[in-house]
Amino acid sequence: MDLVSAINKRHSVRHYDEKPVPRHIVRQVVDAGKNAVPLRPEIDVRWRVAWDGSKVTQGLEGQMGTYGVFATVPHYVIAISRERSGYMENIGFCMEQLILAATHLGLGTCWIGGMFSESQMGEFVPDLAQDERIVAITPLGYPSTSTTATMAQQLLYWSDDRLGDRKPVSEIASQHIWTVPWTGDDKALDEILEQTRLAPSWDNTQPWHFVVDDRWVIATVVHTPQRGNVRENRPYYRLDGGIAMCHFYLAAQTHRWMGYWLIPEEAEIKMLRDRYAIPLAYDVLGIFPIAAHR
Repeated sequence: MDLVSAINKRHSVRHYDEKPVPRHIVRQVVDAGKNAVPLRPEIDVRWRVAWDGSKVTQGLEGQMGTYGVFATVPHYVIAISRERSGYMENIGFCMEQLILAATHLGLGTCWIGGMFSESQMGEFVPDLAQDERIVAITPLGYPSTSTTATMAQQLLYWSDDRLGDRKPVSEIASQHIWTVPWTGDDKALDEILEQTRLAPSWDNTQPWHFVVDDRWVIATVVHTPQRGNVRENRPYYRLDGGIAMCHFYLAAQTHRWMGYWLIPEEAEIKMLRDRYAIPLAYDVLGIFPIAAHR
């Protein structure tokens, strides 16, 4: 399944055709989540389908803000994770693979995090363990092609200039040291970073920043809360960082880069901060070795 092509096609869908998705296709989407390459293999992640989407939508009414109204969503996919160190970025990394698989299959999705309480979702996850969290959900269905839906989508984007646009690569990546913007002198890496910048994020805050050295790429996210991206002790900025890291990993694979994100220890993080002048306001999430490919 070509998930990188799906990166260019994916967008947040807020209006759906009410016809249900065939069950075997829904299962393909869920299987993509089950088979997703994890960022943190030691953290258990699982998925639950709410087949009657109207029940979930009813619980979301009045809480969605600029997300819109999902009145005709046929289904939802619910992401559940053990609450461990790194679980937010891990669920972002895994669920984005599920969402891109849905895009590849012609389905619409929209990341929803924090616009619900776990008690609201209890009906759909009655076996939630004490150390598990319901982290995110996504509607799942065929995008509506009606004139009304198209106009509503356009009005949403026109009314909120944060939606849709992405920062240029020079604003999300540094070269050798934090204060020097990426200049794009490596074609393969420039293409990978271009795919990375297209990652979705909470209210399009784009909290990530990457430092590129001759040996590795360092993934970071700003931990200062922005536009409500910390809900019920769930730091969604780290989930967004995981999504961006997923885009980087998938794009790197298209260039036959066999590297993978490594999780640094505290001593390594301190060394990276000192060497690359990474601000204390940013959490260091991972290191991707690239020396063999340059």
